[in-house]
Amino acid sequence: MKTINFISILFYVVLLGSGCSENSTEDPTQILEFKTVEKAQNSGITEQRFVTVKDANTWNELWAEHTKNVQPPPSAPLIDFKEDMVLGVFLGTRPNTCYSVTIDSVEQVDKKRLLVKYREENKTSASCGAAITHPTHLISLKSRELPVEFVALQ
Repeated sequence: MKTINFISILFYVVLLGSGCSENSTEDPTQILEFKTVEKAQNSGITEQRFVTVKDANTWNELWAEHTKNVQPPPSAPLIDFKEDMVLGVFLGTRPNTCYSVTIDSVEQVDKKRLLVKYREENKTSASCGAAITHPTHLISLKSRELPVEFVALQ
């Protein structure tokens, strides 16, 4: 009889303990730190594009395309692609200088994907310049081997 009680108590302790594992309190979303590499109004990239860059060759090609309207062309910012990657939003053509884009956050969700949340802003006012613009925001952060999704915020 004592053996049955001991086994019963052990069973309940194990059962209760299994519901209190570390994973059950772990937040499935992690906000990641990033640094702005470039935030501009006049990119040479005139179509909407979302980019994930993980190597120097791709970065140099993207930077050359982005800055093709600047003379003399600036050198690409140095990125250590052994540690970091670049994410970016190119809005494409906008009709005036009141438009901009900002990457608000990068979140790692369930250790399965990255969500890049960005916001397009249109500060309509009488002081908007009548110029075609191509708003851009490029950031760098620690590299991860996860799929990347870009999500527009309202």
